[in-house]
Amino acid sequence: MGGMSNENPLRQDAAAYTVQALPEEHLKEQRQRYAQLLEGLGKPSVEATKEFLAERELAETEEGLTDELAARMEAKIAAAGKPEKPA
Repeated sequence: MGGMSNENPLRQDAAAYTVQALPEEHLKEQRQRYAQLLEGLGKPSVEATKEFLAERELAETEEGLTDELAARMEAKIAAAGKPEKPA
């Protein structure tokens, strides 16, 4: 038989990975370093965030995503970005 196999190459690759649990102390340190990184970076201004989002590359619409659903999602995102009105 030839050197080609009918097996799924993704299955072969997936079998090469192993998962190992990390000690809780390692995870705690990692969370602390991440929190320190975020604190050091600071929060971007609203203007910087808007500029960043305006410059992003738009992607093709996913199959099955209707115009109506996309509009509803965009409306929710826009509403989430607006400050709440005092009651």
